[in-house]
Amino acid sequence: MPVKVLTATIANGAQLSGALDFEMYRLAALEFGTMTGTAMTFTAASASDGTYVDVYDDAGTQVSITIASDTVVGISDAAGALAALRHVKLKSGSAEGAARTVTVILRA
Repeated sequence: MPVKVLTATIANGAQLSGALDFEMYRLAALEFGTMTGTAMTFTAASASDGTYVDVYDDAGTQVSITIASDTVVGISDAAGALAALRHVKLKSGSAEGAARTVTVILRA
């Protein structure tokens, strides 16, 4: 199964990463180093330069995962609302206390 790895950066004092282009891949896992936030949500747009909005599932619940520093979090079917999205930003639950890098693991 083909895998693609991207890097998302959240600036010091910010909550949002830069835009990621998932192309034809699905989110499989996120690898975290040191993080201030303990939850991660997602925003998405129809184009890379579009307006990014929060991602919700079909039950009206915002797609969110619990995170911790120095962990890898596998993305389950509960985050299936992300499956069809191409242009995505990660959103930390808190303003980060320093610049943070998150490894984004995608699969075909």
